[in-house]
Amino acid sequence: MFALDQEKSYSAQIAVTIFREFNMHLEELFGTYENNIWHEYDDVYIHTLTVYSELIKAIHFGFITNPQQKDQLHQYLFTEIDNTGFFNLHALFIATLFHDFAKPETIQCDQTSNQTCCPDHEIKGAEKFKLLFRRKHERLPKSVRTRIYTIIQFHTIPHGVFVPKEKQEVERSIEEFLQSHKAIAIELALLGYADTKGCQLYKLNPTEYQTRMELYESFFNSLDVTQTR
Repeated sequence: MFALDQEKSYSAQIAVTIFREFNMHLEELFGTYENNIWHEYDDVYIHTLTVYSELIKAIHFGFITNPQQKDQLHQYLFTEIDNTGFFNLHALFIATLFHDFAKPETIQCDQTSNQTCCPDHEIKGAEKFKLLFRRKHERLPKSVRTRIYTIIQFHTIPHGVFVPKEKQEVERSIEEFLQSHKAIAIELALLGYADTKGCQLYKLNPTEYQTRMELYESFFNSLDVTQTR
């Protein structure tokens, strides 16, 4: 396995390469603005770049206290997908760039409150990704495309799991989350963590934001990584 400095360098190289290759498909996100409990007149393209940046920081797991736990999570991210030459980390980076791919066509605005929503953007975004890359990017192996598609499709699930509520209810929600999304639970939780850090919840509702961050960090510190393979 990589030493920490090597891992940081290599994951950064992957992030830059993926961004350069796929950014051209994200231009249509620019100019779509969200305004709700998570976003304060937030441009979807800028939000996407912010989430991507937060993910790059998150995968170093600076909030994890046990070195062995951190190493297991790194090993998981650098696990190859079906002998394709692509790691779980590649799929997560690409899914993050496309997680809000369908917001421009799904956005709705309440004329009274000026609040926006994007119903089913995760499902429609996954389908849009599938159609685009079936046509344009055959070098992405099918198993990798499928993994990316699935992460996009379910990327909003963690927002309903890592949310302030009674301790027993949180524990039950996390258990159900792990059972239902075992194969991509780590990716979904990392994207949810970065997505939360990449919006304006930290100033729109600081208490909720802090609680969500603590729940995510507790999850990664206590997760049995071997049970997600």
